[in-house]
Amino acid sequence: MAGPQRRQKNLSADTGEHVAARASGQRTLVWGFRSKHLGADVPNGFLADYVAQHPGETVGVAAIDPVEGGHGRAAGERLAPSEFGAITISPAAQAFHPSDSRAVVVYEFCQERGLPVLIEMGTDLAPHTVLEFSRPYLLDEVCRAFPDVSFAISDMGWPWLTETIALLAKQPNVYAILSGILRRPWTLTRLS
Repeated sequence: MAGPQRRQKNLSADTGEHVAARASGQRTLVWGFRSKHLGADVPNGFLADYVAQHPGETVGVAAIDPVEGGHGRAAGERLAPSEFGAITISPAAQAFHPSDSRAVVVYEFCQERGLPVLIEMGTDLAPHTVLEFSRPYLLDEVCRAFPDVSFAISDMGWPWLTETIALLAKQPNVYAILSGILRRPWTLTRLS
């Protein structure tokens, strides 16, 4: 007997659906994703074109995969700060430790240009992701080394919410993105 059937997630990137979904917001982050490890890529050029079509309404978040050979600085050099307002990385989906020297190149690039780093730390990822790299406490070393870079942790680091809270209390340059928690409101009741 075969394993249980899984529902396929809707992975479309329909821009019309995105426009309708952001209608209630004032500004929307348009988030890229790139992972050599998972064989996935939402091209940064696609994001830049979309942001250009919706000026003042969207902010582009360029995806960089530090694991791709020399990609960190090379990709960064191709990104104009006017095109993107932030960089996103995903240690678990891209299979690297947050303090990996290849990621340090990305943090240096962001520090030089004043770009925040949005870090996908949530666990709503593919089975092949490296779960231990999504622990929020692993960012403490990075935050100490780059105090002038703003880091935003997605999904408040779920399921390690208390690690994220500790990091938020300790590091003034760390923020939490709460949107992923909206799907799991019961998780916050365990913290009180």
